Amino acid sequence: MFKHMSIKSLEVMLQLFNKIWFTGKIPPSWLHSIVVSVPKPNKPAYLPSSYRPISLPSNVCKLFEKIIVCRLNWFLEYHNVLHISQSSFRQRRRTTDHLLPLHDAIHKSMANKHNVLSVFIDIEKAYDMANKEVLLSKLLSYGISGRMFHFIRSFLSNRTFQIRIGSTLSMNKRLENGTPQGSVLSPILFSLMINDLPKRITSRAALCVDDFCFWECGSDITLLNRLQRSLTKVCKCCEDCGFKPSSTKSAAVLFARKHNSELISLRLQDGTRLPQKKYLT
Repeated sequence: MFKHMSIKSLEVMLQLFNKIWFTGKIPPSWLHSIVVSVPKPNKPAYLPSSYRPISLPSNVCKLFEKIIVCRLNWFLEYHNVLHISQSSFRQRRRTTDHLLPLHDAIHKSMANKHNVLSVFIDIEKAYDMANKEVLLSKLLSYGISGRMFHFIRSFLSNRTFQIRIGSTLSMNKRLENGTPQGSVLSPILFSLMINDLPKRITSRAALCVDDFCFWECGSDITLLNRLQRSLTKVCKCCEDCGFKPSSTKSAAVLFARKHNSELISLRLQDGTRLPQKKYLT
């Protein structure tokens, strides 16, 4: 649509964008989203949890968000804000990059007759549960201030949404927390929200969107219990940000050489035992 606009229309659009950028005031229509439910594959249709809510915000707003994301990404990469273990939504990075350090650790450990115990954490409803106040404070701590900070704060404030089922719309509801699904800006904001997770622990870690993996290597499996300390710190950090690790999608995986290798009991902060698996190499 924008590619077919006249030069005069584009100039008007540019004036609008500049006014929003300099004032930090976002049109109310940009802060309103229509939420549709997309079925998850191979899930029972009668369960509400089998649907993924996707927000449909203003297309003009999404265009402006792309400009913001370009500036924000440049700032983050230039100042090395993002942790080295972050591989999501970054240039020259792939979704498999976060697996390579773990793959390398497993091969080196097997060569030295060691074992590797890893924990894979999946965060429940990650975008929806993000604490906005914590996010804004982290932006300031990373040096993101001025007009960029004011725009993001306005972008996250006073948001409303309606749920659409077929052709029927619900009443307007206020979005009290989280970042909107379907937004161009939400992924990079979420990356900043969990950017300090690897810094909180001593274990080696890899991070991709809301999937977090950390591991320990050792010759004696019982010595790998120190991974529980890292897991406790991760759970505490998630709680501070408003997140909750999924007790069903998260898991501990032991990579061992022996069939009779002992499995270690790891628990989340609420006492739930983490599902465990073992792979023989």
